Amino acid sequence: MLSLVCLTLTILVQSIKGTNVAVSSSGIAVGALDSAGLATRVLPNGPTVMQSLPEGLTSISDVSIDENDIVFALYAETIDLANPDPNANTMGTVCSFTLAADGSLNVVNCLSGFLAKLFTGVSALGGNLIVSGGTAGLTHFVYNTESGMISQTSTKNLVLDVVGLPDVVMVTPTTIAFSADFDLIDFGPLIATISDNVTEDRRFAINGTSGFENIIKPANFPLVIDVTSTAEGTLLYVANGAIAVVDPTQDGTATVITDGVPSGFQAVTVAVSTTDKRAYFGGLVAGTSFVLVYDISSPLSPSLVGMNEVDGRIASIGANNGMVVYVIDGGETINQFMLSSESTAEPT
Repeated sequence: MLSLVCLTLTILVQSIKGTNVAVSSSGIAVGALDSAGLATRVLPNGPTVMQSLPEGLTSISDVSIDENDIVFALYAETIDLANPDPNANTMGTVCSFTLAADGSLNVVNCLSGFLAKLFTGVSALGGNLIVSGGTAGLTHFVYNTESGMISQTSTKNLVLDVVGLPDVVMVTPTTIAFSADFDLIDFGPLIATISDNVTEDRRFAINGTSGFENIIKPANFPLVIDVTSTAEGTLLYVANGAIAVVDPTQDGTATVITDGVPSGFQAVTVAVSTTDKRAYFGGLVAGTSFVLVYDISSPLSPSLVGMNEVDGRIASIGANNGMVVYVIDGGETINQFMLSSESTAEPT
């Protein structure tokens, strides 16, 4: 009987598959493409090239690229992916890779031994690496900024005073912006600081949040944050149904952006390109995917300058100097388009 039980569990263990994309400072897109694994695309004209996964990994949930173009990939497993149990103890693995000019990835090392439940993310900057962990709590690693070698810290599966942390982005090497489910009703950025441990500084609930609408089980939660640094300071742009901008350094409220937002638009992802001062919001209008392009020259009051319809259900977006990349639910390629002209036509 024991052998039968073990065999059944082996059959049902599957990975938490995510569809996400990030763009390096050198203009290379790196995508997590569900069971297709990791892929890269050298912008602007390169093809999507599939990359080998480290031994034992079958898919990647999320990817992050630091300022030195070191790539970090998060793998998580779950039991019975067709009916995922949010209370299951699901183990995570995080790996680092060097990224060559031709887009090839070479693994540095991988670490396991932490929990990463449904809806989880990874982000790295300046030697600190954070896995948000979903409802399992956050885990903090450090890494060598030259080699990419990851090491453990004592902070593993630290649970903050929230329901869950479905995503994360590093604001500075010691400041974190978590996408947070505060209480199953309120959602938004939670700002935390890395010192001897990870501690919460402040939180911002987003008015007009879409909550659990537009989720893609089991890894894409429609509460995504990206960062820009301007003369006015560091700001966060937030996609969670509503489009918002937040000053993470000050207590206060999030400013919801309404300029040019089409009726019914639900933002699910965002990427900021500092080189062309644009914020790109991917989202849905009545099931059709669009990318809204905002000029952030006035960071606290961005203005809509472009809109593009894209095929498929958009899941994640990245940008670099006018080149936009995105991945769709169930897709097996990194899609791209160049903003040759910008218009604000209303979707129909």
